[in-house]
Amino acid sequence: MTGALDDVRRCSRAEDDQERFLCASSLGELEIISGDFRAAALAFGDAFAVRDRIAASKHYGTPDATSLYEWAYADVQIGHLQEASGALVRGKSSATEDGDNHILRAAMLLLEAEIAQRSGDAKKASELQNDASIDACSVNELKYFDKGDGKRLPARYLPTLVWLDVGDACSSTGSSEAATMLYMRALDQATLRREPQLATQARAKPGVAAAMVLVSPTP
Repeated sequence: MTGALDDVRRCSRAEDDQERFLCASSLGELEIISGDFRAAALAFGDAFAVRDRIAASKHYGTPDATSLYEWAYADVQIGHLQEASGALVRGKSSATEDGDNHILRAAMLLLEAEIAQRSGDAKKASELQNDASIDACSVNELKYFDKGDGKRLPARYLPTLVWLDVGDACSSTGSSEAATMLYMRALDQATLRREPQLATQARAKPGVAAAMVLVSPTP
């Protein structure tokens, strides 16, 4: 991870704007994975400052919803709630244009709920959590990515704890099968990223023990 971070940090200081934008976005994601949320927020802020400046001349389309979510997530972790809200507004707009972004929209709504809760608006937080539960159970995109060996992670990155939170939101609706799929996704990612505490949390979720038996190789 250290070597990859160093390489991307150098790339994010490139003179070419397009290269700098792409590298700064990648750096933001890597900093989130490493747990340095302040550095992640700075990287995403730099990336989107460059992107917004060159978007018209480079004929860029809709901003990447996942990167906007990750920027907002990093800002929330360091208490920059206003900045996070701004990134979420853009991210939700981008995500809405793609019908297969239900899980990402659920993650965004849960993050908005956290912002509302921290801001003292419990009623709004509850409403947002309810809205998130509807999107959270739309797991068709997971079924698509599970074709093949069943172990490939989705194309977008979400922190493992967020997969667990989205699973909880889905579970609150009583949709146990969909919730288990989300918990299993969290477990796969926690195992891949060597996050033992989160893996333990995932294994303790309803339905996971039985699902693990089903996917275990036959002796």
